[in-house]
Amino acid sequence: MKFWEGFIISITAALLGILIAFIHVYFLQAPLLKPFLIGWSVMYPAYNLAPAVEAGDIFTIISIAVLPYLSATIIPAWKGAITDPAEVMQG
Repeated sequence: MKFWEGFIISITAALLGILIAFIHVYFLQAPLLKPFLIGWSVMYPAYNLAPAVEAGDIFTIISIAVLPYLSATIIPAWKGAITDPAEVMQG
């Protein structure tokens, strides 16, 4: 159960983060990042960001976000499950 809980939480967070980033960059034209990308000049050419998303990119982002979270939740749960309760209670 701990595996599925961690999986659902991490995959939801990763997909929500990708969706928010996509909206920020392509629909809002990256208002928080644009000054850093184009510089601080008063006169700069206008440009539109075109969406370019590939399945490999999405898979990489999800695997980088999900796998560490799952290992951080599964390993302690597994160690707790294999430890003898009498040994834990004795200290």
